[in-house]
Amino acid sequence: MLDFGVVDTFYQGFTSVLVVLLWYYFLSGLFNWKSVLKILVLAFFLGVLSVFVADFILLIMVLINFASQFIQKKV
Repeated sequence: MLDFGVVDTFYQGFTSVLVVLLWYYFLSGLFNWKSVLKILVLAFFLGVLSVFVADFILLIMVLINFASQFIQKKV
């Protein structure tokens, strides 16, 4: 049986990546039909990946942010 939490996590990851990539391609002037297909495929795979690493990825992002700020202070 499929848990609704898994489906919800997939939709959240998929739509988050989709919206960010659509805006990026639109604002950078690279928006065309070929890029839309590429964005949909990438958003699908990252949506599937977000099911497995939903909470862990947030921890990784915070740690990368802390590390980059620490490195910038050293330089």
